[in-house]
Parts: sequence; C-alpha cells; structure tokens
Amino acid sequence: MDTDEKASYIFVAQPRVQADDAAEWEGKVSAIRAAVEKGNKSIRDTFKKNVNVIQGDINMAVSRVQVVDDKVDALQGMTQHLMDTVEKVLDSTGGRRRGSSTGRRDTNLERANSMAVKSEEEKVELNQN
Repeated sequence: MDTDEKASYIFVAQPRVQADDAAEWEGKVSAIRAAVEKGNKSIRDTFKKNVNVIQGDINMAVSRVQVVDDKVDALQGMTQHLMDTVEKVLDSTGGRRRGSSTGRRDTNLERANSMAVKSEEEKVELNQN
C-alpha cells in the first residue's frame, strides 16, 4: 500500500512477517474491515434517524410559533380597533358619559380598566370554586 491509500483508512494492519499464510491474514483483515464498515453504517443510520427526529421537532416548533405569532398579530389588530372605537365614542360624546356633566376621558378609561380587573378577579374566583 502506498501512502495515498493509507491516508484514506483509519488504521492499517499488516503482518510482521510475510509468510505463505497470507490468505489467512487477508481473511482476518477482511473480517476487521467488515466489522468496521458495519459499525460505521450503524452509526450513520442512527445519526440520520436522530437528525430526522430533531428536524421534525424543529419544524413542529416553528409551525407552532408561527401560529402563536399569527394569533398575537390578530389580537393586536383587534385591540387597536377597539381602542380606536373607544376613542371615537369618547370624542363624539366630548369625553363625557351620559348623564354626566363633568366626566373626563381619562377617568372613564380608568374606571373601565378597574371594572375589567374586577371582572377578571370574579372569573378567577368562580373557576376556583
């Protein structure tokens, strides 16, 4: 074997003494080569299988993140629409509630926020019971 061939193997084996039993030696080398190739194939197959499993998990996670991102975008759009509607209603009433002669816009929004918090607290209490 020349040096170019040796460079392509992990190890090289040859008998210390060249004798007539070269056929027996070749059989042992072939058995070693077959065992190494079988081990390498097993490692490659396992590695490919694990890579495919991981790739599937990554793809699933990416699709789930995309779904969540789409839902967040939709909720942001709905929230903005609701805020615009509330502003239009408050602007059209001059910032006053019906029956109130001194109502202010900030007070109305604060009251609505506190009512929403109370509503959420009631929902939590109902769910706990």
